[in-house]
Amino acid sequence: MQVLEREAADRAAAEKKFPDFQPGDILELKLAVPENKRRPATVKGLCIARKNRSWRTSFTILNFIQGGGPVERSFPLYSPTLQSLSVIGRRKVRRAKLYYLRDRKPSEYRA
Repeated sequence: MQVLEREAADRAAAEKKFPDFQPGDILELKLAVPENKRRPATVKGLCIARKNRSWRTSFTILNFIQGGGPVERSFPLYSPTLQSLSVIGRRKVRRAKLYYLRDRKPSEYRA
């Protein structure tokens, strides 16, 4: 089973080349939205968690939308809907999971 997962991870990594990122980085994603005829939608946010599970790797971003409050979304890294990922900025952090930012003010984590 581990051999199959490793092969799937190698195939997924060969198809999509994403920059290295970690929690604390400000990311910009371009997603192909199926409901919108696959037109790209842009999402920005602060990466607060990354779960490294070979080809099932996922990450969570947090952003504040004016009038709506904080928005937290999780994305699989090798999803076919994720077209591109870029690192806009980096912030120095001392934790691997930044879940404590959920309770903070938007000015402390705004992207």
